[in-house]
Amino acid sequence: MNFQLMKLIDNLMGKPLCQLLTLYYAFFKKNKGGERMVETINPEKILLIKFFGIGSIIYISPSIRLLKSKYPDAKVSFLTFEEHRDLCEMIDEVDTIIPFKVKGLIHLIIEVPLLIFKLRRERFDMVYNFEFHARFPTIISSLCGASEVTEFHSDFFYKGNLPSKRVVYALEQHVTDSFKSMVSDNHTQIDQTSLYLNIPEYDEKFIGSFLTRQGIYTEKTTGSKAFLIAVNINTSGMAHERRWNVKKFANLIELLINNFDMYIFLTGGKGDCEYVNSLKEEFRNNERVINMAGKLSLKGLAALYKRCDMVISNDSGPLHVAEAVGTKTVSLFGPETPRHYGPRGENHIIIYKGLPCSPCLSPLNMKSANCKIGIQCMELITVDEVFSAVKSILKPQMDNGEQRLMKGVHKF
Repeated sequence: MNFQLMKLIDNLMGKPLCQLLTLYYAFFKKNKGGERMVETINPEKILLIKFFGIGSIIYISPSIRLLKSKYPDAKVSFLTFEEHRDLCEMIDEVDTIIPFKVKGLIHLIIEVPLLIFKLRRERFDMVYNFEFHARFPTIISSLCGASEVTEFHSDFFYKGNLPSKRVVYALEQHVTDSFKSMVSDNHTQIDQTSLYLNIPEYDEKFIGSFLTRQGIYTEKTTGSKAFLIAVNINTSGMAHERRWNVKKFANLIELLINNFDMYIFLTGGKGDCEYVNSLKEEFRNNERVINMAGKLSLKGLAALYKRCDMVISNDSGPLHVAEAVGTKTVSLFGPETPRHYGPRGENHIIIYKGLPCSPCLSPLNMKSANCKIGIQCMELITVDEVFSAVKSILKPQMDNGEQRLMKGVHKF
């Protein structure tokens, strides 16, 4: 089921269900909403809920580590979509993953009650609903039987008046800080740089073997001088408005391979193959531009990104995978503000025009853009400025004596 249909269902079905639950708690439970009546001191089982967003799940990981440090004996379970299982398996502090797959409306109507029944049998003590503004996760949190529920709240998005600990959602701060505030009042103690994914050894070896078979070697293995650059031209179905023009990506790649000793990996999921293939067609005779779309699991993608010198990406999940495995990035933002979702640190360059109409995407509008000016926030990003950003990141390696320029090109 695509994201737009899920938004529609969440609005048409989720809103009246939240209203009914509000009435139920008010008249039958004598609870007017607000705080849960019981505060858990030493939880044995903690449930985390986040269905949407690879980047969001990655940015939750420091908060999960804090929870495990506060409650070392607690078992932490993570409820998410089936397609995010690979990602959650790379977060060491998650003990159990509860995957949920939505095939259609009828399937959803059947599976949600079954899921709630399953969760009630687990007898969770605490629930942290990290979903920003979706109603079905709130319904699940309310009915799963936990004594303490914590979730985001905003006056701009109706989710009923159900009993929970409410954390005010703030658009002006980075999403990592919002997640921190869910689990701790003193969230400054959480190390912001602690994004980390534990890539399985199998996937590390698989990528190493692939590079060897291709005749590609990296500084991290055998000492070759070729740069490895991954390029992600995709975004999730949440908002294709975040895509930079594919022709500009083609012009950028041409500049890179003409100026550097470099391999380019085009990455993407199975649903991105057609779009990525359209770019690869521009370089059909160039063996240095390698199409990896649809060929890697998320674990394999993380292993590939870890080997790369840099990842160039739109504002999307793979960008945050690169950040979490410690790879430098150049990212392109437009409809959404990098203040809220951008990579942090010296190893990341963000290109963002900051037009008066930006950001037009946010969790408050369920990532719905209604652009009237042709996505100028992305169109105004030029090939030259992205190329300059790439060069500025590669320059320290060049200054250290690494000869990775193509013959005849002067060092900058």
